[in-house]
Amino acid sequence: MKSFLVKTGLLVACMVSLFHGKATAESETEWSLNCEQYGDIKPNENPTYQHINCLLTNAAIQADIPPEVVKGIATQESHWRQFVDGKPFISNDNGIGIMQITDTTLPKEQQERLKNDILYNIETGVRILNNKASLTTLPHINGAGRDIIENWYFPVMAYNGVVQVNSPLFQESGEINHEAYQEKVFLNIKEGSYMGDTVLARYPFEVKDFKYVDKFIEFLEPEYIVQGVHETTIELKAGDRVLTTEGDVKLRETPGSPEYKVKLPIGTPLLIEGTFEFDESEISENQFVWFPAKTLDGQYSGYVSSAYIEKQVAFKAASSSYNSIKTSWAAVSGASGYEIYRSTSSTGTYSKVGTTTSTSFMNSGLTTNQSYYYKMRAYRTVGSTKVYSNYSAIVTAKPIPAVPSSVKAASSSYNSIKTSWAAVSGASGYEIYRSTSSTGTYSKVGTTTSTSFMNSGLTTNQSYYYKMRAYRTVGSTKVYSNYSAIVTAKPIPAVPSSVKAASSSYNSIKTSWAAVSGASGYEIYRSTSSTGTYSKVGTTTSTSFMNSGLTTNQSYYYKMRAYRTVGSTKVYSNYSAIVTAKPIPAVPSSVKAASSSYNSIKTSWAAVSGASGYEIYRSTSSTGTYSKVGTTTSTSFMNSGLTTNQSYYYKMRAYRTVGSTKVYSNYSAIVTAKPLPAVPSSVKAASSSYNSVRTSWTAVSGASGYEVYRATSSTGTYSHAGSTTSTSYTNTGLTTNKPYYYKIRAYRTVGSMKVYSNYSTVVTAKPVPTVPTNFKATRISSTSLKLTWVSVSGASGYELYRSTSFSGTYNLLKSTTSLYYTNSSLTTGKTYYYKLRAYRTVGTTKVYSGWTTIISAKP
Repeated sequence: MKSFLVKTGLLVACMVSLFHGKATAESETEWSLNCEQYGDIKPNENPTYQHINCLLTNAAIQADIPPEVVKGIATQESHWRQFVDGKPFISNDNGIGIMQITDTTLPKEQQERLKNDILYNIETGVRILNNKASLTTLPHINGAGRDIIENWYFPVMAYNGVVQVNSPLFQESGEINHEAYQEKVFLNIKEGSYMGDTVLARYPFEVKDFKYVDKFIEFLEPEYIVQGVHETTIELKAGDRVLTTEGDVKLRETPGSPEYKVKLPIGTPLLIEGTFEFDESEISENQFVWFPAKTLDGQYSGYVSSAYIEKQVAFKAASSSYNSIKTSWAAVSGASGYEIYRSTSSTGTYSKVGTTTSTSFMNSGLTTNQSYYYKMRAYRTVGSTKVYSNYSAIVTAKPIPAVPSSVKAASSSYNSIKTSWAAVSGASGYEIYRSTSSTGTYSKVGTTTSTSFMNSGLTTNQSYYYKMRAYRTVGSTKVYSNYSAIVTAKPIPAVPSSVKAASSSYNSIKTSWAAVSGASGYEIYRSTSSTGTYSKVGTTTSTSFMNSGLTTNQSYYYKMRAYRTVGSTKVYSNYSAIVTAKPIPAVPSSVKAASSSYNSIKTSWAAVSGASGYEIYRSTSSTGTYSKVGTTTSTSFMNSGLTTNQSYYYKMRAYRTVGSTKVYSNYSAIVTAKPLPAVPSSVKAASSSYNSVRTSWTAVSGASGYEVYRATSSTGTYSHAGSTTSTSYTNTGLTTNKPYYYKIRAYRTVGSMKVYSNYSTVVTAKPVPTVPTNFKATRISSTSLKLTWVSVSGASGYELYRSTSFSGTYNLLKSTTSLYYTNSSLTTGKTYYYKLRAYRTVGTTKVYSGWTTIISAKP
């Protein structure tokens, strides 16, 4: 029965928290469900023996306790009985049920459940045992874990009571107390779980290691070194190696059947092939379990009892690199360390090459392709003495280049596959082999000193399989590694790269990517979330795609894949990286800034489709802080009140109003301008006389003055001809009939500095005589008229023309140097029309003025 501590009420706390962190309902459900194959448990009736075996085993596994220990306790407490003669099994000291739980202070409903519910009883007992294992006052085995059966010796004692009657030794004689509770339980383990075959290890316990305090035991040694301990076999799994622990062990047809395949001698290695099973006969009273196993040569397979096997300590040697071999083994319980010995022949002299506390040893500095033989032994340090195990079996290996690792194969294009691997230390090179099936014949397709290989000229969508091996050249011989793992790939179009998505307008997004070699086209997929469902929105043979009809400011996610058409089948690349964008108004383009006047700048831009308006931002430096200076629905903005000749920087963005929200474009390019006087406009040039030209223009707001520049050809060098505060300028001293070209700029005086406008358009004129003025016709008689005019400066003479109709042909009437002319022999009452021009003789050429207005008269 349980320790008196349970009787004082500790059970309640144990039941709440000590079943390896599981709540009662959860843990019961979890572990007992593993035994559902035995059917429901009937009230007031013990389950079958193998059903109980299953329950005890799984409850122990759930609590991380060796099942052998829990079964030994249940044997000692109740011989696996919950009921006797249809009634709950209650012992003389009020222990209840299969685990003999004793606590008379428990509420009645809990006591009733302990009596009638075998699952609850088992679980409660396991909780109590787990609680005892956590007591720090109990000794334990140095370095042993919960899987070591002997490490539960003292928690088993505490399950019944750490009292004098359970003392491991008699205090007076030092002899073993075989009547101690834990001694009986461990005898049950030996006889039940191990069928008497296995001798469990004993603690090197001495009388001086404990004392009595009243009726209790106080331990004076906290831990012991115990050799030959036993690991629970319940944790064996497929692939583990075990050894038979006695002769004539039967490899049976089924769990617990009398039929067997073969009898095995002691020490026969077996390979475990799966998890444990219970006797096929439910009434069998075997407490062990059965494991499916086979002989190493695979000749025999069947079921072996856990009572007759132990895990084999595997010792292995394998090449680690071209000059090293790694030996490894399973940890030996209680070992302080290991010594490794080496020879160059199996029967040669072995020399110690290393000592380690690890379970592996790297032996370096070896000769490539030389056979080496190893054996090792464990030791335990007791005081200053090393206690050695026997030597292990001998293993052998040759240092060869390591097997290429991190091997990968991936399509590089529609007709090539790239294989790659991690560099192998000491390798001289690598050979690459290829097949069209994983189990087919592999042919060498390349040799390289690199860590990758491009295999080209392949068939699109055909599966290719690759393996590679490293080699090291020793003299004239290549020493090869083993082959790498096989990798496979199909040549498919490369994944589109350089994928981008960007808003194109308020309702469209443009995706683009780099061209994929050999691609017939591309498919574009879209989603409204990065992890959502993607739908195909387009196919194109181009390297960009415009997706229209979208919602402004909605996030869209895109991925694309290339395809190559092979026959009638599209062979696809993998999908590209996902890119995202929101449709927003396009960035204003064709952005300009130009001085509009001495204190204003006009910005302008092209209209943005779908824009509701535009915001204009200004700064006094290109990288400075920009402040909003205006909002407009137009495509230009006049910014006034500025400082003449100060540089201003502008950027603008469009916006679209969606509901009550403005959705903005990105900012435009930055443009800059300085407020300058406006360019003089309406500029004109006209001859003022035979040696002067007069220029004129419209007044420029804020201008302090104007400068006039002249050249003798439109593209020639312009020289300053004059300055004025007027809006005209007469340039004198010129050559008659010579073309002169003029441009004008305004200026504004800021402090002591002239700030200039840009130049005006170029205008041209030639100095020619002025048009004669005061041209008159006076009747002298009925047949004559006198024509007079004012002298023209610089004129050499005058030519008078006459016609008999206003729009008729005018003929030269007279060329004269005089200022009058009398036209005689005219017809009385007939109207005559006259016009006059001056001329100046330059060399042999007459340079004419313009015509006077036409006058008429009648004689």
